[in-house]
Amino acid sequence: MKHISYFLKITAVLALLFATIESSLAQKDSAQIHGQIVDFKTQKPLSFVTVILETPNQIPVAKATSDDTGKFLFKNLAKGYYTISFSAFGYQRYILDSIDLADNESKIILINMVRLKPVIRHWPNPCTEKLTIQDDNTITSFSSKQLLIFR
Repeated sequence: MKHISYFLKITAVLALLFATIESSLAQKDSAQIHGQIVDFKTQKPLSFVTVILETPNQIPVAKATSDDTGKFLFKNLAKGYYTISFSAFGYQRYILDSIDLADNESKIILINMVRLKPVIRHWPNPCTEKLTIQDDNTITSFSSKQLLIFR
């Protein structure tokens, strides 16, 4: 009878230990960050925005691209601090620092990206001097028609 009681106690302790380990493993890497990216001025969703999740030491953790509705998702993340950068052609790069993520936490982020102003350069009228590009890539002269090709 003593052996059965001892066996039951050991079984109960082992079951409790395995339940604790399983619980801690289930919680590991279960946090997520998701959100939406929109144009600051129009508030329309931005698709194809590159979203990079990094540690504070700039070690990449994950990369995503926003979908047609401007949404992105990082899941199965460990708790800790993260930095997220957002970049898209024609928009100012945006960096979100010091995101503190706890176990099982789900953070929702709304990003308003600012459109870059186009740079318009006015070139002077073509010069009258003529340069020619030789076969050995040296330039000796050009005509105004050749200059238009390089504009």
